[in-house]
Amino acid sequence: MGGVMIVHVGADGKARKVSEFSTDKTEAGTQAVVPGAERIGTRELLQRRADGPAVHAPAAKQKPADDGLFDVAGRKQKELF
Repeated sequence: MGGVMIVHVGADGKARKVSEFSTDKTEAGTQAVVPGAERIGTRELLQRRADGPAVHAPAAKQKPADDGLFDVAGRKQKELF
């Protein structure tokens, strides 16, 4: 693994280091790897999942179960027809 440094030259002509990428050699050739997107092992992946939230918050509010057996309005019905 090597490294690639991204440099920005400002209007004043001075070069400033913007970021540094590591590189990976693949079948397609040498590729830059964005920081934070490096390959991780199974142990690291499982540890990240264990450290994360246990339950994800639902995207939508839960709807009441008012169908069939749990239909409260249906219990008040006197006759079918």
